[in-house]
Amino acid sequence: MKEVQTFRPRLKVLGKQQVDAIHASALEILATMGVKMEHPGALAMLKNAGCEVFNEDWVKIPAELVEAAIKTAPKKFTLY
Repeated sequence: MKEVQTFRPRLKVLGKQQVDAIHASALEILATMGVKMEHPGALAMLKNAGCEVFNEDWVKIPAELVEAAIKTAPKKFTLY
């Protein structure tokens, strides 16, 4: 009989500096390069919130808006 190998993934938690670097990079990308947004309602909402819409379906999201949204998010939640 052939032995079945089990895979045990390892979890490595990021340090504060790594988390901060990822966060800063994400803010920069959202504000300078933007993201493609194909939903007209979402585009309108983001434009009304102060985002720059360009090339019809791309939006640049200012860091201040992202930070404000993060502050309204729950501190924890249950994932099912």
